[in-house]
Amino acid sequence: MAQVLGLGLSAGIVMADPPRALQVSAAHIPYYVETSGEGVLLDWFGNLTRDLPIDFHIEVFPPKRARLMWETRRVDVYMPMIDGRPEPGVLISEPLFHQNDHAFVRVGTEPVCSWEALAERHLKLGLTEGYAYPDGMQVVLGEDTGQTAEWVNGDDLNLRKLVAGRIDVFIGEYYSGLAMIREMRLEESVMVSPCPLARREVGIAMKDTQSNRLLMEELNRRIRERQSADSLEKRLRQFVMAELPSSAWAESGWGGTAHAVRHTP
Repeated sequence: MAQVLGLGLSAGIVMADPPRALQVSAAHIPYYVETSGEGVLLDWFGNLTRDLPIDFHIEVFPPKRARLMWETRRVDVYMPMIDGRPEPGVLISEPLFHQNDHAFVRVGTEPVCSWEALAERHLKLGLTEGYAYPDGMQVVLGEDTGQTAEWVNGDDLNLRKLVAGRIDVFIGEYYSGLAMIREMRLEESVMVSPCPLARREVGIAMKDTQSNRLLMEELNRRIRERQSADSLEKRLRQFVMAELPSSAWAESGWGGTAHAVRHTP
């Protein structure tokens, strides 16, 4: 027998026996999504959904495959959705946080604070496979600039190439980039340019069904409630800036109902 939870929804989210299951495709992003139940984003998501009558079956894929799983609708939920736009059959949550894309350069070199400056200086550019780069990258890699880029399978490889002088700059997400610099002990060798090249909204995408609309309404209410006291942005700052040994970067699992499978390329 179904039991209505006291969540204040007009139609109600019901407690089913067993709970309703949703398949989640999560893109592997260092320190955000490691394995199901680990990483700042999944830890926060687990707290956000802790008492909901939903069994989230989370699978972690390399970014390209995670996106493909969502675009072919083989899963019910996809995260993180960067700069998601409304489209038929898709629900997009309110922003969980804003992703800032920065240029990482060697200590002692000039910071890069705009796409135009990056294109004009003809720097050796390192990019990461599967990373969803913002539209400004088209300015840098356009036919008129003559700029080329070297692609590798991981930000850690780009950091090593940067320190070795094989590239001059790589573009990455602010918090995960700082955390990786800390873990690799490269604070004396690599710095992040102070101004973001892009600032983008990050949310959750979900198939548009009647039951998912109710779920998304409740998730959005909880996201709004946490914007001051327990925002994901605040968690990220604490996570990166805390004085932790490298072995402590990955937070413990959130203890919710999730079944983890991590897929490699």
